[in-house]
Amino acid sequence: MYDGFVGTTKIADAAITTVKIQDAAITNAKIGEAAISTAKIEDAAISTAKIANAAITSAKIEDASISTAKIQNSAITTAKIEDAAISTAKIKDAAITNAKISSLSAGKITAGTVSTSSITLETSSGYLTCGTNTNHPSVSGLNVGSYGIAMGGNGISGFGGASSNSSYTMSANSNITIEAGNLLYLGGAPGTSHIMLKSSSG
Repeated sequence: MYDGFVGTTKIADAAITTVKIQDAAITNAKIGEAAISTAKIEDAAISTAKIANAAITSAKIEDASISTAKIQNSAITTAKIEDAAISTAKIKDAAITNAKISSLSAGKITAGTVSTSSITLETSSGYLTCGTNTNHPSVSGLNVGSYGIAMGGNGISGFGGASSNSSYTMSANSNITIEAGNLLYLGGAPGTSHIMLKSSSG
């Protein structure tokens, strides 16, 4: 045996202790494949630079482990949101603007008062249709303009009257159309009603 040389066969298994290994003496080539176990890696020792791009798969992320702070602003696109996944509780009050509403049916309006200063009623025929429900709509101070009023099967039930003091103004070429119904009273209280036709000259 030469001076300063000890062959492998001369070293007993597990004979070299930690203190006999110089710091930084073990190179990458000296470490076998899959030789370093989890227990050998210090907590928080693996930095971002040590993780390859796209190396962390979905299976490696624990359920419910990504917090809000870990999601970048504007990072969640429409494609990432499942259909019908956003519930009512997740929508902030007054967050849906008029531009976000495509269409709205009358059945969605269940209470409150619709101000005529906010809306304009228009139909393709030019008539305001009140329908055929037995509970006749109550309108005070109706200005028909140059069109008319079309009533359904229950006709007109009370145009004006002493108690309501309502008025209905119809300008030139206006008309009232009653279809398949009847005129219950126009102008005064029931039983004393009358129709008055007045020319422009009085």
